[in-house]
Amino acid sequence: MFWKVLAGVVAVWLLFVLLGVILKGLFWLVTVAVIAAGVYLLVKMFSDSSDETAGRGR
Repeated sequence: MFWKVLAGVVAVWLLFVLLGVILKGLFWLVTVAVIAAGVYLLVKMFSDSSDETAGRGR
């Protein structure tokens, strides 16, 4: 019984370690993506709105 509990604890610990490594690796990717999306939305918001219907066939 002791070994089953120990194996369960080790399995959960390994799961948390792997999850931490994955999240740490993805943190900078997500940060860059959020900044890029913010810059895109700011440029779109401040761009000239008269070109809004240029590609819609009107």
